[in-house]
Amino acid sequence: MQVLLAGCASHRLNRAVQQHLTHNEDDLAAVQDLMTKLRTIKQSAKLRFKTTLRPVIRQDTRWGSTF
Repeated sequence: MQVLLAGCASHRLNRAVQQHLTHNEDDLAAVQDLMTKLRTIKQSAKLRFKTTLRPVIRQDTRWGSTF
């Protein structure tokens, strides 16, 4: 992997994971759109009758301005 060796270990790990996920970005975006739609009030109520699981929206890690 071509990950920059600057910053803390968690920052390097995050950069490596982000670089690895770029190959599947289209699929991840489609899943993100689906999760956003499932989190609406009506869809969440319908989903509650089928399963106890809840949709989770992907969050990008926000790093400080030093990186």
